[in-house]
Amino acid sequence: MALALVGVTTAVMLALVGAMFTAGLRLEQRAHAQRLRSVAQSLGMEVHDDSVHGAIADHPAVIQPATLTGRDGAQYSGWVVRIGGLPIDLALRSGKRQKGQPRTGDPHLDRKWTVAATSGGVGRLSAPARHELERLRRVTEKVVLEKGTLQVETRSESAIQRLLPTLRIVVEGLGTAGVALELAERVQNDPLASVRATMLWHLAKIDRQKALRMAREREPASAEELMITGTLLDDMDRVAAVMDYPTVSLALATSACDRWLRHGGDPIRALDAMERRHDLKGLLAATELLTERPEAVAPMLERVPRIVTRADVDLRRTRPVLVAFARTFALVGGDACEPALLQMLALDDEGIRRVALQALKACGTVEAVPPLRALQEQAGALSGLRARAEETIQAIQGRSSGVVGGLAVVDDTEERGRLALAHREQEGRLALPKEP
Repeated sequence: MALALVGVTTAVMLALVGAMFTAGLRLEQRAHAQRLRSVAQSLGMEVHDDSVHGAIADHPAVIQPATLTGRDGAQYSGWVVRIGGLPIDLALRSGKRQKGQPRTGDPHLDRKWTVAATSGGVGRLSAPARHELERLRRVTEKVVLEKGTLQVETRSESAIQRLLPTLRIVVEGLGTAGVALELAERVQNDPLASVRATMLWHLAKIDRQKALRMAREREPASAEELMITGTLLDDMDRVAAVMDYPTVSLALATSACDRWLRHGGDPIRALDAMERRHDLKGLLAATELLTERPEAVAPMLERVPRIVTRADVDLRRTRPVLVAFARTFALVGGDACEPALLQMLALDDEGIRRVALQALKACGTVEAVPPLRALQEQAGALSGLRARAEETIQAIQGRSSGVVGGLAVVDDTEERGRLALAHREQEGRLALPKEP
């Protein structure tokens, strides 16, 4: 009897505990549902399953409760807000930027955020959005923008409603329209000409038509702006003008020269402008872009006597230019290059002589043989020039007679001692002159 009573009492107690647990669970579920409805109602969204769905700044948004890991490493109950449909070429993560991570080019972002951008991406945040993003960092556990989705974690349910205006501004600032307006404003008003040019280039990536209109309407105030407007408008006269701009850097002038020549620009204009603005360094940069352009040979030949004269007092700076000239002559030159190459051969510099000998293999005639023989006699036994000069002589003779080594002594008594190529039937033989 007693045992039966105990069993009944235990069963009743278990039933009561189960009922209380079920009631508590239902109460918690109702509270959870009420919290979801409260959040949805305050934000003008709808509850679906265990989350709130709607839109923030016309972008799909989902808000749901979650267990968060705080900045201190502890676990907390909180909320996660996810907003999709954002540009995929920008990534943000609250926290310090790690070494080796790429920059967006936006100093405000790069200084305070872990940022990454895909190739060609632009730091798409307007000034108001940057300001709001900074506020967002202070009241959230984590902010991550990745693959077109912005995820914000916060501990407080009440914080979600306070965050909504901030999130709206940030999301709008990540859209292409907002940043285009800011870029256009900076193109118009930024005090630095180089910044105006850079902003115009970024604007072209987002709104090319707007950038083209601004490029046509603006009078360039810097070499950078002139180059960018010329490139956008495909205006080669503007690009050519960059080479001769008073304050242009050598790097930008070289870039303009390259673009000018790739679009069929006049090599003479390129050489003149680059030399006028940057002297030997500019001339060298232009020459290295013209190594396969036959029409560049003549203006280079005109410069050789002057450069050789300068080499007597400034060999270090003139050597690269003469070497570049000789390489161009070897590739696309002809017999007309021989006098210039012989002038280079007369300079006491082994590096210049080596490339001149190499070029003479292609450009030299039999008139170059005596100076080459003289060089062989002057060269030291260990210099290597003797063998190179001999190779050049053999190449010249082979091109002239069709076979290497065919020599004859001339018949004219007054020119005795000179060498001439043998006739074909006498190739490889020495023909002695008749005695008078």
